[in-house]
Amino acid sequence: MDFIEHEKRLLRPENFFQPSPGKGIGIFKTKNNKSIAVINLMGNVFMKKSEDVFKTAEKFLQIYELKKNIDFIVVDIHGEITSEKMAMAYMFDGKATVVVGTHTHVPTSDCRIMEKGTAYQTDLGMCGDYNSVIGMDRDNSLKKFLKDQSAKKHFPASGGEATISGILVTADDKTGLASKVQQIILGGSLQERK
Repeated sequence: MDFIEHEKRLLRPENFFQPSPGKGIGIFKTKNNKSIAVINLMGNVFMKKSEDVFKTAEKFLQIYELKKNIDFIVVDIHGEITSEKMAMAYMFDGKATVVVGTHTHVPTSDCRIMEKGTAYQTDLGMCGDYNSVIGMDRDNSLKKFLKDQSAKKHFPASGGEATISGILVTADDKTGLASKVQQIILGGSLQERK
């Protein structure tokens, strides 16, 4: 499906302290005129200080309602801890098409459709070389942990085969909820081996 962006803008966490550049919510239209709301939220635990993530989510839900004023809702919760992401998923269950976690660079194996119809995965993982330390050169990262004076500023791993990590969600056109979800892990060292 091809998407036509409704409004060009930098998408950043909706709960960043103001003033911050960009917007935390993007509304996108498909070629067949379906509307998709995308909200990015920043977790509060062990992350840079931002406004209360759950209060921000409540405000969003007061404005956007599936099949009332928006066709599909995608929630990206960028957070350090799994419990905060899971709690957010339960808050949005039945009210969003999909809730995905990001930040830890490692895909979790809990991809599923929740009880009320929202697709969920605690962390999508990264797209990149997994023969690394979260995408950074592994030898240099190890030197940094060992406090080796020859360590350099972090730099990306190179030369390894990349893995694409994510999920594919099929949504019901009538409800806006997920009807199918599939984890995607293609290529690289995480590729499923037979």
